[in-house]
Amino acid sequence: MNDYVRIGIVGYDSLQEKFVNSLIKNSFIKIVGATDIIKEDVRTISNLGISVYRDLETLIENENPNILSVCTSLNLRFDVVEKAINEKIHVVFEEPLCLNTEKIYRLKKALGNTLAVPLNDIYYHPVILDSLNYIYENEIGLPISINYKRFVQAPETFGLINLLTGFIHIARKAFNSEVIDAYSFFTKEKNYGVINLIFKNNTIANINVGKVMINNNERQRDDIIIDIIGTDGIIVSKLSENVVLLQTKNKIDKICWEEDSIDNFTKLFIMANLGKKEYEAKLLNINDEIMLIDTIKIILRDLEADKSLI
Repeated sequence: MNDYVRIGIVGYDSLQEKFVNSLIKNSFIKIVGATDIIKEDVRTISNLGISVYRDLETLIENENPNILSVCTSLNLRFDVVEKAINEKIHVVFEEPLCLNTEKIYRLKKALGNTLAVPLNDIYYHPVILDSLNYIYENEIGLPISINYKRFVQAPETFGLINLLTGFIHIARKAFNSEVIDAYSFFTKEKNYGVINLIFKNNTIANINVGKVMINNNERQRDDIIIDIIGTDGIIVSKLSENVVLLQTKNKIDKICWEEDSIDNFTKLFIMANLGKKEYEAKLLNINDEIMLIDTIKIILRDLEADKSLI
């Protein structure tokens, strides 16, 4: 057995880049190969000392990875993850895996004790959800609204799906309810848009997408603000700064989630590779994935998006 976790990467978008930059700092992890890398990113990957392969089969055959990190395009994502699971390779993946619930059920049956973990669960979700649990457990108040501000050009359909995924999970768990409807508006130039998610318990989550100019330069910022009713409490998550601020009446706690995220990730998969039973429960959450797909379908129908995606 190797004394480090061997990781292969499939695809290289902004989320994968963030993940890779975190992994290469960890002595227990080695990124052994990459595939599905566009021409413009091959040099970047190679400069990190990572071999680039023409296809997934060659990567698996030559490098025998313990884990695959999958951030390829939505139309390829499920097939890559399913192949990894069938090869008994653990996976972390960008959500959603697909927009077909039957495929998710099929994958769940194939998992066995192989781990499948969304990348959002490794990064900011746990910190934000821990903050929400603190609000609940200490009876500080109840989340009443969530506002997500994404200051970039409104993306096309695939980009919009990736943008919504993490926020939908957080909103569902904050409100302990499910989305029943969605309303949206985008300007013709797509430089600004609003999506409202309506939940079964009459709470609302808002997503604002647009451009912001700072000193005549376009800047990207991601902020999530969760208002707590019955108190002065508020949770502010600044995704671009990797920080969560939990503000209550008497104090402000600041938590940087990246400090712990990769350590937790490493521990999880090392224990899984050693066959520790307590880590075998960290499997694909079928209910979360189905609810995510259903919510995205509601939003896409309202946006009159490409029906072949639904």
